[in-house]
Amino acid sequence: MKNKRVLISGASIAGPALGYWLQRYGFEVTIVELAPISRIGGYKIDIRGKAVEVVKKMGIYDKARQLSIVMLSGTFLDEKGRTIDEIAGEYMGMHVGDDIELWREDLSRVLYDATSKCCEYIFGNSIKSVTENNDEIAVEFVSGQSRQFDILVGADGVHSNVRSLVFGDESLFSHNLGDYFVAICSVKTKLKLDRHEIFYSKRDKLFNIYCTRAGEDAKALFVFRAPGLTYDYKNVKQQKEIVSRIYSDAEWEIPHMLKAMNQSSDVYFDEVKQIRMEKWFKDRTIVIGDAAFSPCLASGQGTGLALVGAYVLAGELMLMDGDYTNAFAEYEREMRPFVGVNQKLGELIIEHMVPKAKVEPWIGASILDQIQFAANNIHLKDYL
Repeated sequence: MKNKRVLISGASIAGPALGYWLQRYGFEVTIVELAPISRIGGYKIDIRGKAVEVVKKMGIYDKARQLSIVMLSGTFLDEKGRTIDEIAGEYMGMHVGDDIELWREDLSRVLYDATSKCCEYIFGNSIKSVTENNDEIAVEFVSGQSRQFDILVGADGVHSNVRSLVFGDESLFSHNLGDYFVAICSVKTKLKLDRHEIFYSKRDKLFNIYCTRAGEDAKALFVFRAPGLTYDYKNVKQQKEIVSRIYSDAEWEIPHMLKAMNQSSDVYFDEVKQIRMEKWFKDRTIVIGDAAFSPCLASGQGTGLALVGAYVLAGELMLMDGDYTNAFAEYEREMRPFVGVNQKLGELIIEHMVPKAKVEPWIGASILDQIQFAANNIHLKDYL
């Protein structure tokens, strides 16, 4: 096989999943990750539809299912904190059949365990520069080391370093969904939330809090609309101040939640956006997962797209015997319609989640049908 040496940037979901399939097909895989260890933290993620088929093919479905989260119920509140709807646990995750929900760090750990002995991992490092010639890619790492590879894959998320180095600035591919922003953090609370979820809504803002088992910290999400908002991506203090200001008129338990958020050490803040690219590859470099086509967290399909995309890309490279030019093109042809449907889903759900006028429950049969349609809207080839 030609072009066997593959460097993947990113060790969260898409990167290790791609590494698993590539090494299985005979490629030599190196995965570089800026974090010092396998990715930890994050929030609940979903494996639905065709992504379930992929993890079953990988032989990790049972292990992932053992780590699954089972929520018992959910409550929707209006801006005064009054209950407007109660939802049973089986509807909360909007799952069907073998779909599962688990913590992102748990899935990342399962993928790492499945690949750590067959893929080379480089933690605490990242790519500084990329130079391509006719025969290979020369990569210089931040550590100062230089190495050569045949193929480079950016699986390094919405703020992809590989995409910036090879394709251009993030602003060229960032698609605003309507001036929505999100803050996610762990909080301590006296609310009784053992496997229970609460949604509090007020015009242009949503607060969501849940706990997946008794005794652990809760996870809080602030999702809001703020036209014209600017912020420093690295300034957490400023981000906390923005959330506190935006939610200063909210009632119920929100004042207590803001205090808890300000005391939290793991606040993640970002714009709710999608990544849209006219082409996902350039010469020997390709981007996958959120780096190429983030559908936004509201869709619940980022993990599914990452897992399916990894399966398809590796399969096409194997079928083409390492001919990356034709493999990349076929991968894009297979994935474009699937990505399109899921990005439309993300646009739809964020509009439902954050009320612009009347506060109403947004989880229902119609949304469930659309999620399942999007999650299953691709035919997977049997590459083995």
